[in-house]
Amino acid sequence: MVNLKWPELCQFRAKKKINDLSLQTTLSHSQDEHFRNSDNIRIKVPKYHITRFYGDDASKWLTFWNSFERAVHNNESLNKVDKFNYLKAHLGRSALNTVEGFPISAKAYDEAVELLKNRFANPEKIKFYHYSL
Repeated sequence: MVNLKWPELCQFRAKKKINDLSLQTTLSHSQDEHFRNSDNIRIKVPKYHITRFYGDDASKWLTFWNSFERAVHNNESLNKVDKFNYLKAHLGRSALNTVEGFPISAKAYDEAVELLKNRFANPEKIKFYHYSL
């Protein structure tokens, strides 16, 4: 190291520390900017097994909906069009037929969910199913 007097050494160390902090701040800001600009990146739903719901057994609705709601419906990184596509992919037979006529859109997703809940989450149907066992 160069032979510096005490005040010069302190000044040198202070400037070096300021430069190091400035570089860290610049890197941090560029990383923040990258993440802010990456809003258009599609986030995939985590690997989570959702049992397909067919609609022929009302007792399975709650299990299906709880899984779907947690993995897809409440996932803020997905838009409603993507959610609707995931929903249709996890339905079959009469449950799929219930929403088949809806166009793939944000508004239609909300309407389809409401219709499915009204049809399959009906407490009377679920009670009837359990009492008939």
